Amino acid sequence: MNQRKFFIAVSLLLLGGSALAQNGYIKFKNNQIATGFIKVHYAATAHEHQVELSLSSNDPNPKRYHKKDILEYAIHKDTFRILKEFYPYEVEQIYYEVIDAKVIHSGKISLLEIHNSFTTLDKGLFEALHDQNPSQVPYFYVLQDIESGYVRGVPSKKGKFREVLKEFYSDEILAAYEKEHGAIHFKDLEKFVVFGNQRVN
Repeated sequence: MNQRKFFIAVSLLLLGGSALAQNGYIKFKNNQIATGFIKVHYAATAHEHQVELSLSSNDPNPKRYHKKDILEYAIHKDTFRILKEFYPYEVEQIYYEVIDAKVIHSGKISLLEIHNSFTTLDKGLFEALHDQNPSQVPYFYVLQDIESGYVRGVPSKKGKFREVLKEFYSDEILAAYEKEHGAIHFKDLEKFVVFGNQRVN
């Protein structure tokens, strides 16, 4: 086995020592992990974004992976889960074949954020469109149950918002939060998820 192949084999197994000199990792569908220098690359011929792994900052032959083969990847302090064939809401026409979701809070229930990079709206229009077509708003939130893999977009409307929370958290957890902090609002979602993860079984 030559030196390059040996290095790849080791980096697929470990997120240790050498990772300190690198900037991230890729976690594949088989749960193997590769560390190195990570960036997102647009493959023009395939018309898709791929995740690129280099073994050094000047690696002449970086490896590129389709996002459909990846569970998550990290670049510096930012981690992204790859959601596939994802319907964020019950409205069937809103669908993402493959989409990156940034991890805001990781736990038994993870809070993810999906960005639409080229969309900007004022607050009023954001709230009006949020539950109708998330592709037209700058971002929207997603809850993910790590054990079951269940994923749902979080609506901003009060009634639907609470319905989705109850799919992930018990009535006891919702009541405990409201006793300490008052009513749960969409703007406080991250605070609630942190609170809830401290209490879920």
